[in-house]
This record gives sequence, structure tokens and C-alpha cells, in this order.
Amino acid sequence: MELFPALILLYLDQLSPCFSRYSVVLFEGYVWSSLITNGRKCMSRLASACWFVDRHLSSWERFLADHHWSITELTRRWFSLLVSRLLKLGVPLAELIFVLDTTLVAKVEGSMLGVQRWSAHPGENEAEKKIIGHHWAILGLAVRLKNRYVCFGLLSRLISGHLNPSQWIVDAQGHCRPANFWDAVHPLIWQTLSMTQQGITLVCDAYFAKSGFLNPIVLHNQQSSHRVNVITRMRWDAVCFSLLPPVRKQGQR
Repeated sequence: MELFPALILLYLDQLSPCFSRYSVVLFEGYVWSSLITNGRKCMSRLASACWFVDRHLSSWERFLADHHWSITELTRRWFSLLVSRLLKLGVPLAELIFVLDTTLVAKVEGSMLGVQRWSAHPGENEAEKKIIGHHWAILGLAVRLKNRYVCFGLLSRLISGHLNPSQWIVDAQGHCRPANFWDAVHPLIWQTLSMTQQGITLVCDAYFAKSGFLNPIVLHNQQSSHRVNVITRMRWDAVCFSLLPPVRKQGQR
């Protein structure tokens, strides 16, 4: 039985330059343990699942915080590998379509940054309308495979809440404020543009049809040739205004 797919080994070989000789072993262990532990991030479970890695548990705990590696460069390489693989499979990628949404991850209430009580999306189970945990913004690449769409997750970012904020924004004058919802969402779009180096189409639900989300994108489209096209639904509380007729100059008919 093939425990580790050969394709993933190929990807790991291409991503290894992002790490040192010491840390690349831990990174490969993270990938392996995520496959066989259903993605659970408990450090003791990750370390125990990697019997082939001769490292103490403290090495796993220091890997994310102390080791020098760039998650931006790692994501860029992963995205390049994904696109090249899809093109070899004959998947049309003339126009890149990305999906943007959020998700709630339940956590034990305590001193962990960002953990607070969040309201679940309307229409879900009545008993789960309030969830204690983290709120994440997620962006993925949507591709059409045969008769269905598949979304490959690319980027995620923790959303800082109001009750237990985990991120802060400091301007050039030194004024500090808690990061809001859009401070976590917009960086996902700008990072995607830096990886693609071309215009993209973004699909999101009606929650994102707000001025706080759309105005920075409109400003970006006015200043850059790499446009961001947004496909969404109109909100139930949206207000429409009729456009004023153009002013005709004197002498025009």
C-alpha cells in the first residue's frame, strides 16, 4: 500500500529550498502527520505520528515561531506548482477564478489570542449559532474538473475580533487601533495578485457586498492594470441610486 503519494514527494522536493537542512525535516513531518491525523494540530500528536523524525517535542514546538522560513515564498512556490500541474492535466486557466469566504474553528475558551464568541452564519443549526473559537478568512483557487468545480485552498488569515483582539494596526503617525474584519481579508487579495501577476476574478457571498470591502478594490482597479473583478450577490439591505444623466455641453445635441 502506498502510504505517501509520489506527487506529494515531488512537491516537497520543490518546496524544500524554503527551509534549512534542519527545518525541512520538520516541515515534511508536518505534511505527513497532517495526512494521517486528519489535520489536528496538537504538537504531541504531530510529533508522535512522525516516528521517522529524530527530534524532541520541543523542536516541533519551536519550528513555527523560531525557525527562519518564509510562508509567503512557500505559498508562492506552492501556487506555481499547482498551476503548472493543472495546465499539464489540460485544465483551462486562461482566467483565474478565486473564492473568498470565512470559517469558524471551535477552540476552548481561555487565554489564547483571538478566541471569542462568534455568531454563526444564518440558516445553520439553531444550537450552533454561537461558537467559541477562531474566525478565519480563506481564499482558494476554483477550477473546473469535468462537470464540477474544485477549490484548492491557498491562503488563510486569522480575523481579529473586538472582544479579544489579536492584531493591531499602527499608522505612520504612531496611532494604534485594533485590526478589523477587512484588515484580514484584503491582504489575501493583494498577496494573490503578487503571485499571479495578472488580473483575477473573485467570487464571494453577499456579506462582502459592502463599501468597506469594495471601495479599496475599486481604488486599486483605478491605479493598477491588474484588475480584481468581484462576483457577488446584492445584500437584502442594499440601496440603489439612479445615476444622474450626463451633463451636455453647450452646442451638443
